[in-house]
Amino acid sequence: MCENENTNEKVAIVRFDAEGERALISINLSPKMRGQRKAKGCLRDAISFFKTIYSNVRFIDAEIKSINITSQQSFLDVGFVFVKEDADVSFYEYVV
Repeated sequence: MCENENTNEKVAIVRFDAEGERALISINLSPKMRGQRKAKGCLRDAISFFKTIYSNVRFIDAEIKSINITSQQSFLDVGFVFVKEDADVSFYEYVV
C-alpha cells in the first residue's frame, strides 16, 4: 500500500507475484490520484521494500497495456527496460 506522507491518504496498491528469481509487479492507482505523478514514487518505494524481503528475486517483470503510455513511462523512469511487445501488451524488465 502506498500512502500520501502528509495525509495518509491511499495512493496506490503495488503487488508482486514472486516465483523463483522472477517477480511480476503491478500497480493500481487510486482514481483520484491519477494524473498527479504519484506512480513513480510508489514504484520506487515498493521495489525498495520488496528487495529487502525477497533477496532471491533477480528480475522484476511488468506487463502493461500498449495503449497505456503514461504507465509505460513511469516504469521506464524507475529503471525498467522494454523487452518486447506482443498483441496489445508491452513487456518490461527490471534487474534487481
